Amino acid sequence: MTILETTQATFHQDVEGDSLVLVDFWAPWCAPCLALAPHLETLVADYPGRLKCSS
Repeated sequence: MTILETTQATFHQDVEGDSLVLVDFWAPWCAPCLALAPHLETLVADYPGRLKCSS
């Protein structure tokens, strides 16, 4: 699973469910935000079905 692209219209749908959801608020100009993205993808891959990541 990959990081979900969440919008204002899809936010409630994306965070509903039984699995944990990590919501990442980021900006394309933010270097620390961009550096964190591969680590979030690793977390999602390590916990399939148990963790969702939404940005």
